[in-house]
Amino acid sequence: MSEEKESKLKPIINPFLHNLDAMEESMDILMGMTWALAKAAREEHLKILEKYGTVIEEDEDSKKYEIPNKNSRETLQKKRKQTRAKRAQILLPRLFLISFVSEYDAFLGNLIVAVFNRRPELLKSADKVLSFAELMEFESLEEAKNSLLEIEVENILRKSHSDQFTWMENRFSIKLREKLDVWPTFIELTERRNLFVHTDGVVTSQYLKVCSNHKVEIGNIKQ
Repeated sequence: MSEEKESKLKPIINPFLHNLDAMEESMDILMGMTWALAKAAREEHLKILEKYGTVIEEDEDSKKYEIPNKNSRETLQKKRKQTRAKRAQILLPRLFLISFVSEYDAFLGNLIVAVFNRRPELLKSADKVLSFAELMEFESLEEAKNSLLEIEVENILRKSHSDQFTWMENRFSIKLREKLDVWPTFIELTERRNLFVHTDGVVTSQYLKVCSNHKVEIGNIKQ
């Protein structure tokens, strides 16, 4: 890559990389705090059970307590706090994965805009064609071009992540997936993001189909 091209892409690539680094560091810190809070909540719940409760059933892994009515509200509050903390341990990684993919999507949109601005002739084959009436609504040709560019990028970002790569390879005449060993991992992460956003993480036939099409190793995961 020439220095000129590299300098034009730096304002797009560098913020994206900085955001990923910042999110990774934040994730480590927040996950540590979440685990610590969950541990504290578990210990508080156990402490109050032992303080007020009477063991009525016990095995190697657990104990069952009977709590007097006068202490049931306080005990329930501690139990709910522990439940919320355990739930946070599940939700936080999901939220970060969703955010990572969202950062990538924003980066891809900005990158495509930069390419089109550098090579405006590529817009000639855009999916959207403006009619004469639509053109008359714009004050300048530049404004019309920007509108067309915005529509084109929106259409691209609505595609699946694999279809986005197919589109870029065809439009820019470049091989992006050749010897790209990380491709199955990328596809699985983006599809898992879709599960978290749309189905609360429940596996769907669409997830299984996409993973199969892209040779993703998912073990014995079934719908």
